[in-house]
Amino acid sequence: MDEFEFIKIVSGYAKDLPNVIQGIGDDAAVIKGRGGRTFIISTDISASNVHFRLEWASPREIGRKVLVSNISDIAAMGATPLYYLISIAVPSSIQRGTILGIVEGMQEEADRYKVGLIGGDTSSSKGGLFISITIIGEAAGGEIVYRGGANCGDAIYVSGALGGSAAGLRCLKKWGRQKGWTRPLIERHLLPTPRVALGRLLAGKRLASAMIDISDGLLKDIEHITICHGLGYKIDGASVPIFKGVERCAAEFKESPLSIALTSGEEYELLFTVRKDDEARLLREIRRGGIRTPITKIGMVKDNPTREIFVNGKIFKVSKYKGYSHRIGKN
Repeated sequence: MDEFEFIKIVSGYAKDLPNVIQGIGDDAAVIKGRGGRTFIISTDISASNVHFRLEWASPREIGRKVLVSNISDIAAMGATPLYYLISIAVPSSIQRGTILGIVEGMQEEADRYKVGLIGGDTSSSKGGLFISITIIGEAAGGEIVYRGGANCGDAIYVSGALGGSAAGLRCLKKWGRQKGWTRPLIERHLLPTPRVALGRLLAGKRLASAMIDISDGLLKDIEHITICHGLGYKIDGASVPIFKGVERCAAEFKESPLSIALTSGEEYELLFTVRKDDEARLLREIRRGGIRTPITKIGMVKDNPTREIFVNGKIFKVSKYKGYSHRIGKN
């Protein structure tokens, strides 16, 4: 079964609890604390040869990306990351220096975003290397953006530019780090940036009606803020921002740059919706807040669960696949 089928099954065991505002089903859980505080908690696991390969990335790069993917979940709720815990299972074949390098990489990002290490666990492993992070954040004044707040007519926005992560991965698989023109793409794949400041502004100014970070690909993740809530979407493919260098990569692999951009996972850009009446205020607040991350309007939310992508008035069909989903166990 795939990961979403598994999540649906285990969700049936979750119970309503008095201080749980949001449980399974969003980028993170939301817990009501004492004194009016609201905490955001998320956990994520990374496995060697699934999420990273030691022959492609340095230990420091692996550690940085592992923590960034967790920080991004907090950013997608519009919250501030505060603390993290590390659990790691290590096979005997992994050198001590590799493990220390991974931890140093994590701490590099932790220092950058002022996130404190408060605990964790260790184990040996008979298989690969596994790293699990639990991250805790806080929402100022309880201002949180969930996946389920979009409405018909809301504009769809995305931060940054897309496709670089998937293009970088394709380049790593085919050439490693041998070709100079692939370097920005590979760096985009290995060293993404969580949009913490943008997420906080969108939540704090109540600008986003729904939000998610792009971890499985835009077309996969947009389902969580539209289709899963009985809504649909219409995307203007010509407006989708494409990371520099993706066009060359697409030509090398005989693919469409837009297809790569729409399906690229591990981007960790924010995908969010904005009510029509708030669009002008959104642009003003972005400027006032000193947010340098570009945002782009790429479409709108529809009132029925249909999917539409157009380029110059013509329907665009995505080549190959529509995003990533883990397979869990045997059927």
